[in-house]
Amino acid sequence: MGDGREPPRSSFPPPSPSPTPSGLAVVIVTSTDTAL
Repeated sequence: MGDGREPPRSSFPPPSPSPTPSGLAVVIVTSTDTAL
């Protein structure tokens, strides 16, 4: 049963890091826009 639960947990981490960098980029762009 442990093996069946390991695959689903590995799929969660990959999608999480992807949106994280994107969100940061948006914040940086917004900050630059405000500074300009």
